[in-house]
Amino acid sequence: MGKILMPSSEHTPGAQPLDQAEALLHAGRPREVIDFLLDLPARTVLVPRAQNLLALAYLRSGDTISALRAIDLARLFGASEISLMKLNCTVYRALKDWRRLDETLELIVARAPAEAQIRYQLAIRLLATQKLPRAKHHAMILLQSGARSDLAEELRYRIAMTEDDTEAALDAVKTIVAQGEIWPDLPNLVGLFVQLPASERANLARDILAKWPEQLPNLGTYLEAGGLQPKVMPPEQQALILALAGQRQPALELLDEMKGNGNPDWSEIHQIVQSLPDANQYQRPLIEDDGSNVIISHTGNSRVTLLVFTGLADRAGMPIQVLDSFCAALGHSAVYLRDSTRTLFTSGAPELGANQEETLTALSGILNKQGTQHLLCFGSSAGGFAAVRYGIKLGAAHILCASGATNISTDFMTAVGDSRGKLVVTRLNKLVPAEDRDLSQDILSAGGECRIDMWYGANSPKDVAHAEFIRDLPGVTCFPIPDLDRHNTSLPIVAGRIFQEFLGISSVA
Repeated sequence: MGKILMPSSEHTPGAQPLDQAEALLHAGRPREVIDFLLDLPARTVLVPRAQNLLALAYLRSGDTISALRAIDLARLFGASEISLMKLNCTVYRALKDWRRLDETLELIVARAPAEAQIRYQLAIRLLATQKLPRAKHHAMILLQSGARSDLAEELRYRIAMTEDDTEAALDAVKTIVAQGEIWPDLPNLVGLFVQLPASERANLARDILAKWPEQLPNLGTYLEAGGLQPKVMPPEQQALILALAGQRQPALELLDEMKGNGNPDWSEIHQIVQSLPDANQYQRPLIEDDGSNVIISHTGNSRVTLLVFTGLADRAGMPIQVLDSFCAALGHSAVYLRDSTRTLFTSGAPELGANQEETLTALSGILNKQGTQHLLCFGSSAGGFAAVRYGIKLGAAHILCASGATNISTDFMTAVGDSRGKLVVTRLNKLVPAEDRDLSQDILSAGGECRIDMWYGANSPKDVAHAEFIRDLPGVTCFPIPDLDRHNTSLPIVAGRIFQEFLGISSVA
């Protein structure tokens, strides 16, 4: 076997053969490492370091059996047991042998408590196996040791997100930004960012990008003050947008792929695509969603206006153009609002006014300009709270909520086990008077003259609790959707033509 020629940058004068092999391994050339080491004299390769390098090279080449043999040889030649157990962990992870991986991680931490990286890996595995108390125990030890604050803060973030403690998660991210040198892997960062007001969200994204500009593809969407736009549009949204653009057949082909991949939303999206009106049915132009926090449609001819309040994801359970297509076909005007301050509009929409009163005045002006004689309100998730409150104050005839929030008091949310949007809820309980944290007084003030329909999954306990809170108030009707256990009820509402009937039946004066 011929000796591998080393690049000049790696084959420096006086460099030891094992240093050269390690340089090749770092360069991502494991096969060359194997050939190079096996071509060395026996006295050079039959040492622990050489066998460790061979084990890693075999592993990165996908040869786990040879990697385990090299580890056994390294043990025979006197390698430290801790280093060998670390190599074994790498092999077990590649083999997805989780039982032996977990046992070995536990053993290393017991024998070498100062091994911060291994303690971190163990805590990650404990989180993955839902052993939260033990994960928190190891995270606390890591945090108190001060050895690897970057790993400790990443664990603190992961644990906080697991517990839906978005306040602690945000604090961990800010600490990472202030003290960290390497940007860690932070899962579900969108779950944190969606709860931040647009300005705070943009500032945090800028702070991160100032230190780690390579994160732009992941964080660029948060730099804008407008609504959140997904980096990669999921297939169900792609299908809806294609259908809206008149490309119904490509949309259906994409849906066939979704069905093959087992996407649970396939059936509902398919029904929605089939029910979308053709563009030649529009009695006014369709809106263009540029991410603005306030989008006002062209004035329709029906004298009916739909006022939509989106949730924390800045959507209404689906692209707002889908909702607008049904309005356009009926000649209804429409206004779409995004909650840029993440206050459930309790402090108004800053694009329209400095507070709720000024926002109501501005909305009244828009409705008058559209010639509105019949007002409808729709809200999904957190947007349902504002749909009810604003709808009643603006004199809406009918309000439709898809899994709408009805009580944002900390006591209620804790009592029903609802930890969603915890950062928003905590903020609102500091800003909003106690009497304004639920919708009961708003609904009572309407005296039953406003029809309020609450649609939600019958098997979604948190959404059931919000609906039950206002069930017996005048004008409220609850519609639990049988067997549905998810939060997004906008899809089944539109797929089942409930939304369309809400628009059409209510348009009759």
